[in-house]
Amino acid sequence: MSASKQLELTLDEFNRRVPRIKTEIQKWYEANKDAMKPEDGIDDGWSVLLPVIDSKMVVHTSPIFEENLGRKLKAEMIQKGGYESCEKMSDDLIGKFKEEIFGGKK
Repeated sequence: MSASKQLELTLDEFNRRVPRIKTEIQKWYEANKDAMKPEDGIDDGWSVLLPVIDSKMVVHTSPIFEENLGRKLKAEMIQKGGYESCEKMSDDLIGKFKEEIFGGKK
């Protein structure tokens, strides 16, 4: 599928894709979580206050959304400062895509 072509999805189709999107995001996180840790010797004790997933890293999940929804992840969709967990990130982004595609439909 061409990444530039938006899919015409029904709400049911979108909802059926959500588990696969969440699984792929979790796999992405597992493969990249070591790159998200502070470098050795740089941890000054403040890193516990930092998000687990930096907002700059979240951009790299865009291919997951492009493949499953036919839409690119927009920078303004990403929570400023990042996310406390992979689950919170996927729930937030999936919710924003759902809102963008379907508006207020449940």
